[in-house]
This record gives sequence, structure tokens and C-alpha cells, in this order.
Amino acid sequence: DDSHIEPVVKEGFGENVKFVGSTVNPVTKVGIIEFDGPVTNIPEGAFEDCAFIELICPYSVESVEDYAFAYCDTLEKVSLSATNIGMYAFANCPKLICATVGAITTVPEGLFQNCTSLSVVSLPWNTQYIDSKAFENCSSLEFIDLPESITHIAPGAFNGCSSLKYFSGKYANEAGNMLINEGHLMHYAPGYENDVCTIPDGITYIDAYAFYNCDELNSVIIPKG
Repeated sequence: DDSHIEPVVKEGFGENVKFVGSTVNPVTKVGIIEFDGPVTNIPEGAFEDCAFIELICPYSVESVEDYAFAYCDTLEKVSLSATNIGMYAFANCPKLICATVGAITTVPEGLFQNCTSLSVVSLPWNTQYIDSKAFENCSSLEFIDLPESITHIAPGAFNGCSSLKYFSGKYANEAGNMLINEGHLMHYAPGYENDVCTIPDGITYIDAYAFYNCDELNSVIIPKG
């Protein structure tokens, strides 16, 4: 039966834990992670380089460790409700288009690094911190909405997001092409359709990597003082 997916035993969960998705169901195109009992943690690298198109993670999972789903070359969609996700958990998933990431307060370093097809990201209402390289080289990402709960965005969080045109929500200026916090210019949208950037009055500090990958930008006008 071509629609059947043979289960594959993975290490680190216990002797009764099964994983389904070493081959993709051609009918549903969904790789399902099945467990025989409640599982709250997915260990480091547990499903690295696995072949499935859509990931549906059980609600019992609270923590996803570093590199847990990295290098999944066929993964296109992710939905999970974990409250803690480790570094580079979904890095190098080149076909990943859409991601909904639970109730995390921190978007960790390199979470979606090199996910070059990522175009839709839903950040939880309670996200407070976006770490460096979190969206590095997400070259298809054109827009991101930042919840009001955000308190810090690390330098380099959006490095290589060459198509990023607009920010909205917390820290976004009226035009949507900059993230500004109390006189601090954090990021400029490299895909914004204007070859001239005028720094607003009141900016006293420009973050490292603020203009990274702004290849179409010809000039930056800095106010006096």
C-alpha cells in the first residue's frame, strides 16, 4: 500500500516511542510524529534530516531542543505549541514556507537560519526576545509582524532577509521600513522599495548590521547633530 508509512524507531524518547515520517505519505503529504505515551521534550537533533512535508507536533511537547528538525529538506509547514525551542531547531530547511511556533517567549539564535523559502511566520503574542541570526538568510520573507510584548531584538536577527520590505507592530516606524526603539535604529528593511534612506531626527545610535544586505540602497541621509 503506497499510502502507508512504515514507522521508524528513534533514540532518546524511550523504548515505546515511534516516529512516522521516514517516508512521506503520498496521499496526505503529512509526516506525523507518533508517540505511544506522553512526551514533553524532543531531544537535540532527534529528527534532523528527516523526510516529511508537514510537521504536526503533539500538544504534550513543551520543549524542542537544538537542531531537533534541522536539515529537513522537504519540510514545508510547521505547527507546534512548545513553550521552549532550542537554537537552530529548524535551520537549513530550504522548502519551509509557513511556521507557527507555539507560545515561546524567545525566538532563539538561528531558529530559521537558511530557510530560504520561508514567507509566513506567526510569532506568539508573548514573544519578548528575538536572538541573533533567528531569521538569517530567510530570503523570501517580505513582511513580519512584531507583537507588542517584544522587548529586545538582537543585532543580526534579520541578516540576509533580502526581500524583507516591511515591519509592523512593536518598534516599526510609520513607513514600516525601520525598527526604532528610543533613539536606537535596530534594523532597516533591505527590500524596502526606495534607494534613499533618511534617518529620522532623534536617532542617536545605529545597531550593528542595521543595514546589512541593503544592496539596493544608494544613500543614507543622517540628520545633523
